[in-house]
Amino acid sequence: MKVLRGMLEATINAEYLRLNPTELDNFLDWAWVEQHKLYNFLSENSPDSYAQVSQENRLLTESELTRVRSRFEYVDRNCRT
Repeated sequence: MKVLRGMLEATINAEYLRLNPTELDNFLDWAWVEQHKLYNFLSENSPDSYAQVSQENRLLTESELTRVRSRFEYVDRNCRT
């Protein structure tokens, strides 16, 4: 069932992108957001694993995140700060 679910989700994503090709850049660039979140998690919870990530990869991720960040930021109007 796990394999089947992954195949189904990939198929749904592929069909959505086929029907909405303008969303392709956002779909691909979201990977930089996820990679940044992963590196933050590793730095806080597994410093040994984080140390294995090359400085080059960390810098590339930061620069790409800076490039795409504005497309994925939003304001939560329900949050009172």
